[in-house]
Amino acid sequence: MQSLDTFSQAWNEALVKAKLLSDRLSFKGYKHYAAMSEETTAFSATLTHDGEAVATVRNDGRGGCTEVIWRNPEVARRIEGEFHALTDTTPERTVLNFEGYISELAENHRADKAWMAFVKRWAPKGWRCFRARKDGVMSFLRINDGRKDGDDRSRKRIESEGYTIIDTF
Repeated sequence: MQSLDTFSQAWNEALVKAKLLSDRLSFKGYKHYAAMSEETTAFSATLTHDGEAVATVRNDGRGGCTEVIWRNPEVARRIEGEFHALTDTTPERTVLNFEGYISELAENHRADKAWMAFVKRWAPKGWRCFRARKDGVMSFLRINDGRKDGDDRSRKRIESEGYTIIDTF
């Protein structure tokens, strides 16, 4: 049995390997159901591949797998085959299965939407916005100190408080 650190490392390595496919997949009509999210993110969306709708995806938020309802079985075989080829594994031996991969993409999509809403709200008012992580927790931070974008003092201040900056606007 793998330790949690070993499992997390293998999961993250698989995500990195699948980046070529991740760049071609996206969501349309993504809806997050925060009140239903218990163990996993509850959501529903249309999965697109190179802009073409290929499946309906959803998760009920109770810890189960993400359901992928393909529109075309041949497209399903091709996309899932590409995923397994990129991650160098077979469906039976994978740490990151395709449904878990879609769940991870959906969670990243939700986080990106939240980040963009935060930036849209605060940046026009003159705030510098930071997406940062501290102790494994992602946070959105804002600083309105009158400094220009080229000034790194705000960034250094946040980093001195133990945050790792992921994104800034």
